[in-house]
Amino acid sequence: MKQLFFIGILFVLLSCGTQETQKASQEDYLVLNTVFPNLVVKSPPGTKDTWAPNNFKKVDTVKFKNLIEEVYFINYLAHTKDSSFTHQIDSTYKSNLESNHKQLLRQLLTKQNNIPLELKKITNVGFYKIISFKNQKLDIGKPFLCFSNIIYNKNKTEACFYFENNCNGMCSSGELIFLKKIKGNWEPVKRLEIWVS
Repeated sequence: MKQLFFIGILFVLLSCGTQETQKASQEDYLVLNTVFPNLVVKSPPGTKDTWAPNNFKKVDTVKFKNLIEEVYFINYLAHTKDSSFTHQIDSTYKSNLESNHKQLLRQLLTKQNNIPLELKKITNVGFYKIISFKNQKLDIGKPFLCFSNIIYNKNKTEACFYFENNCNGMCSSGELIFLKKIKGNWEPVKRLEIWVS
């Protein structure tokens, strides 16, 4: 009986130790590279304000290096319990959504894990330099960004996520964003400002 008990404990310990951390998918990086310029960056000279995963990649950061700004980026896709989002969303927002968006939102609210990001894979950043934010003390007004998990429908033609843009004591906002894949590009179909300060 003792042997069976120890074998059971050993099995549980081994199964816990072999669990892999979920990683951000290629589709997650495609979404981030598509939305980053439009949520964070103003269009640099000579570029169109379009939703595309590479519209700011050709910005001449050497020529315009005096325009480069640092932005701190939380280095994981957060579950919504990690933000003020769940406290801000209420039945008003839920009732004004189409059924497909309600379903995506429901999944977003129940996803409970953080997904690590490789920030070097977020390349469509215009005049920003992304720096990993790990709870370091920042100067007032220094921006830091947080994206939630990105939730997709079964066909990966629709997506939803929550985004916070914090300016460390100056201004902050949280937004719920619904996207649709149109001709291979993710485009917003609904943006709901959840809170602003």
